[in-house]
Amino acid sequence: MFKTKTGVTVIFLVLLIFVDAMFYQIQIYLIGGIMFQQIVWKLLLFLLYLATFTIRTSTIAPLISPVSLYVFGIYLLVDAIFLNIILGLDVFMIIISFVSRFFFLFFAWLIQSQRIVVNEKLVFNSFLFLGIPLLTLGIFQYYYKEPFVAVNSGDGIFKVYSIDFLDDYRAFSLFSAPLNFGLFLTFCSLICLYEFLYLKKRLFIIFYLLFIYGCYITLTRNVYLTCLFSNIFLILFKYKPQSRLLRIYPLLMLIVGYSVIIYSTTLATLFTTNAADNSSLLLRLQEWQYFYKLIDTSWEGSILFGLGIIQNSNFKQFEDVLIDNDLLSLILNIGLIGAILYYRILWDAWKNMTTHLVHYEESPTLPIVALYCVTPLYGVFNIAITLTLMLILFVMIAPKDIYMTYLKNRRSNS
Repeated sequence: MFKTKTGVTVIFLVLLIFVDAMFYQIQIYLIGGIMFQQIVWKLLLFLLYLATFTIRTSTIAPLISPVSLYVFGIYLLVDAIFLNIILGLDVFMIIISFVSRFFFLFFAWLIQSQRIVVNEKLVFNSFLFLGIPLLTLGIFQYYYKEPFVAVNSGDGIFKVYSIDFLDDYRAFSLFSAPLNFGLFLTFCSLICLYEFLYLKKRLFIIFYLLFIYGCYITLTRNVYLTCLFSNIFLILFKYKPQSRLLRIYPLLMLIVGYSVIIYSTTLATLFTTNAADNSSLLLRLQEWQYFYKLIDTSWEGSILFGLGIIQNSNFKQFEDVLIDNDLLSLILNIGLIGAILYYRILWDAWKNMTTHLVHYEESPTLPIVALYCVTPLYGVFNIAITLTLMLILFVMIAPKDIYMTYLKNRRSNS
């Protein structure tokens, strides 16, 4: 039996993780400080999984390959021991850092193995229902240049980052950064576009435009790129679902991301708006150069096995680390070998998504797939942890449809 009640709880917890500052801001408002951190929601998700665990389970047409995940998990354990022996890093700290980086990937597989599902309407309505008040708060922040909520806890545990942008004030709502707020709004816009284009619900075009405006007032260029190209994917799939370009869309996004870096100086001279200012990109390039030099001058195996370094302000020794590149962050943390294993899992997931869409061109998973496929573009300028949440949503919405696709493939191959 599909565990739908558990699925509802998972969606609730996923929303609390996605809206990543709200939990802290509520605590500051109620008790004046931070008593519990965000990791409590991840712990509750895992305990929820244990509560629904049954010994005899079967995975149907897995989105995430169990073998690839087992290999990756074993590598992480070996790498943690290796980093402890070679660099003297604390094994427990390393494992905790792995949990903060890869939790959503492993949890998506756990949900997949238990076949925990929910109706897509519940998922979409939950995001939209929460999205409207979050957007409203963001609009007030942008126009009044006031946060209206706590932006730090005073003890360093919680802080909202990158609110000011040159002489502008970015909307961030109840998120830890305008970037995360923009990702949330992008997903909401994709839901509305799906409802409008695929299900012919005309009213959703109004909400779509509102969420697009919300993305704009984050004043975050990575949000602009992510929003633009994820929406393009959804539109292209509507009118050219069999296009080969859609199958390699993530690779095209990678090219787009590095093309922006190459031509950033030219773009800055063509446009005089703050959005075209490339000063923050130049700072990123300096940081990347520093970290690549650090890898080159460290022990011989650092490029292959990493240095255990992560970008996470919750760890005191890494609170000043700023990487803002997905590939570089993985190499610094778990090495090139780990990065290859990790991206192999994400690519296999993408191939399974496209196989699913071939047989179901109006799948309710389309907004999820559209945001997931721009992960390489997003990862050029930031660390794409949040986007792996899309894997959890996909496996919860799609299982019955995936199973039908799986049966069709078996029959065609037999």
